[in-house]
Amino acid sequence: MIEDNPADYRVGFKRPPLHSRFRKGQSGNPEGARRHRRPDRRLAALLEAALDARMAGPPRRRATRREAIVAALVEKSAAGDLRALKLLLDLVPKAEFDYKPPVSEAEAQTARERLIEAFARIAAEAEAAAATRDESVCG
Repeated sequence: MIEDNPADYRVGFKRPPLHSRFRKGQSGNPEGARRHRRPDRRLAALLEAALDARMAGPPRRRATRREAIVAALVEKSAAGDLRALKLLLDLVPKAEFDYKPPVSEAEAQTARERLIEAFARIAAEAEAAAATRDESVCG
């Protein structure tokens, strides 16, 4: 238990009475802090909300506000707006792109050859299956 104020203890600025101090292990706000909405979550929710307008392109789909903003930024930077270009270049490192470095010509050639071999094998298997099916029906 906290004892009463000793005779030499002076109550004043930044020196509260000993009986009203927080006890060890007891919170100063037992009900906890008020619940606040996180502004970053609210912003993310607003950016991901669908717009009434649709993005141009063959697979027409509803666009989010984030996509519309980035599309407008890309269009402005392509038109020569230097501010938009700077904003876009600042956003590129922050964005998560699945960037893969370019493949060398030799790697591309071997990949083509493997793909052609796989297609040839699949075609041969299909022809063999068709030939056995024809013989069982006719014979």
